[in-house]
Amino acid sequence: RERAAYAVTVVVENGVGALWLLGGTDGISALAGLLKSSDSRGRMAAAQALGRTKNPVATAPLLMASADANELVACAALAALEEALGREESFNPDPSAKAPWSAEVVTGLKTAMVDPRWRVRAAAVAATGKLKITELTPELKRLLEDPDGFVVKSVLVALGEMEAAPDTAELAGLAERMPAMVGEAVAMITATASTETVDAVTKLYEAGTPERRVLILRAVGQ
Repeated sequence: RERAAYAVTVVVENGVGALWLLGGTDGISALAGLLKSSDSRGRMAAAQALGRTKNPVATAPLLMASADANELVACAALAALEEALGREESFNPDPSAKAPWSAEVVTGLKTAMVDPRWRVRAAAVAATGKLKITELTPELKRLLEDPDGFVVKSVLVALGEMEAAPDTAELAGLAERMPAMVGEAVAMITATASTETVDAVTKLYEAGTPERRVLILRAVGQ
């Protein structure tokens, strides 16, 4: 049975490679069909191939796959979505123009951000930051309250990429609530110099344990 399953996987993955080389709308449609395969490795390979097409036509099937029951497939689909919508010059002749994203993309990523699986939430956050989808800034900031530290760290990175960093009070509150994030929070706080910045970092330092003070000093030094 295991040999049979492996054989099916190999066939599917080889087929994905051939369809990717085919390219075009027909190739994308065929790859989208493979996202319904019973084999999770095949679905993951199809999602990755759709991303490599760098074609926005792949948006709908990749958003569908972002809700896949297999966590790794869902994460691969979200990473592929970012790759497919990378806004190359061929897709967006004026990279400086901030054209609004489609409701389909915004809604799909918003849904993925509240997925019960932390890896999926983090992948959705990463894609949002890399694509600079400013429409989702409020959702990102709400995820600063996420119970998973990796998701919160991903949110800070995404907000930094979008030049929408939380304010000093929000970052200080995050550092107090999640001590493991104090280094990242202080690094963002000290990106701007002000009396408020100095007061916030001083308060965190004075209330911190020796280990936390070391993290704060490192962040300030950087």
